[in-house]
Amino acid sequence: MLEGHALVDDFSIQLEAGRVHAVVGESGSGKTLSALAVLGLLPEGAAVRGSAMRGGVELLTAPAALRRAGFAMVLQEPLSALNPVLSVGAHLVETLSVHGARGDLRAAALALLAEVGIPSGEERLKMFPHQLSGGQRQRVSIACALAASPQVLIADEPTTALDASMRGVILTLLRRLAADRALAVWLITHDLHAVRGASDEVTVMYAGRVVEHGPTAGVLESPRHPYTVALLASNPAGAKVGVPLPTLAGAVPLAREVIAGCRFHPRCARVVARCRVERPEWVEDVACYLAHGEGA
Repeated sequence: MLEGHALVDDFSIQLEAGRVHAVVGESGSGKTLSALAVLGLLPEGAAVRGSAMRGGVELLTAPAALRRAGFAMVLQEPLSALNPVLSVGAHLVETLSVHGARGDLRAAALALLAEVGIPSGEERLKMFPHQLSGGQRQRVSIACALAASPQVLIADEPTTALDASMRGVILTLLRRLAADRALAVWLITHDLHAVRGASDEVTVMYAGRVVEHGPTAGVLESPRHPYTVALLASNPAGAKVGVPLPTLAGAVPLAREVIAGCRFHPRCARVVARCRVERPEWVEDVACYLAHGEGA
């Protein structure tokens, strides 16, 4: 809640070791805010209600150190996330030290660089963020996250600032790390197509609410909510020359906008009368009257 407005409502996610759970939706859907709420990093004046459990501990009422223990976060713009005046080696050694690593920290830093696929580790340790490519910077950010030995890795739009070829590399890396380290990966992205092959489960959010959830393959092959269908259709990869790119008309409403019924109905091409006045119930992992057998 922020100034009386619910920014995210009834969000729920279950993370499992060794698996990648993607949360997908347009900007303004509440994807990142949901993760920040768990970590206690909400904007000033915002409050969170509900429950967030890890290992039997209620995180929302726990002290900050305990609340964030076991979590690490990778941000979407590594050039901003990394300190420009610290070398790669300084970033890694400092993080290892802060999180209690012992022994040869330089050797541990080299091992982390190798784990995330950065060659010539000795040379890279001496370099500064601006001397690296975008893909290398993001892999350094991931290495810094791993230096904290997390149980849960939150990857917030980790491919947004990268070119198309490197996006696949980073997503494949996250999936491999989940398996190799028994990490629970919480992947936040606006690109529903990007999670194909990169996640085990997907949760689709719209305007602060979850509208669909399920195994990634099932959701992508047989989407049930019109919003999920629209996201999948808005794919420039299949566009033809001279034909307008497929788009989803309108925009995600602001939290303060009062919309009766389903919040997606002003943009929905298949809206029925009930959608405009009554909020759909959550039934069998989807919140939509069409999916429940009502309407055309």
